[in-house]
Amino acid sequence: MAERFDLHFEKAKTWPNERRRLREILLDMGLSEELKWRKPCYTYDGGNIAIMFAMKNTCGLGFFKGALLDDPTGMLVVPGENSHAARQVRFTSVAEINAREEALRAILQSGIEVQKAGL
Repeated sequence: MAERFDLHFEKAKTWPNERRRLREILLDMGLSEELKWRKPCYTYDGGNIAIMFAMKNTCGLGFFKGALLDDPTGMLVVPGENSHAARQVRFTSVAEINAREEALRAILQSGIEVQKAGL
């Protein structure tokens, strides 16, 4: 399975370095990697935590239960005016990911705790 995802990231045409860096962090947090909606999705104990995305001007992670997550640094943004639970964190460089890694890890840990609690 890991080889399948390695190939996915090797063939990435947009934001390849940023997506690989995010993947390193997600896997280091103990999340499982799956392909859902044709995108890398990261789960804990069978529950969706985050999905990786790449757009023209940014890449990042979408959090399925983002409204429930602790976000003391205000990194999470509402993806659209009709979004209720989902939140996103967006990046434009590996340097930005590295600079905000501690806060990102805290949000991911909050997502894991939300999943453990069954919220």
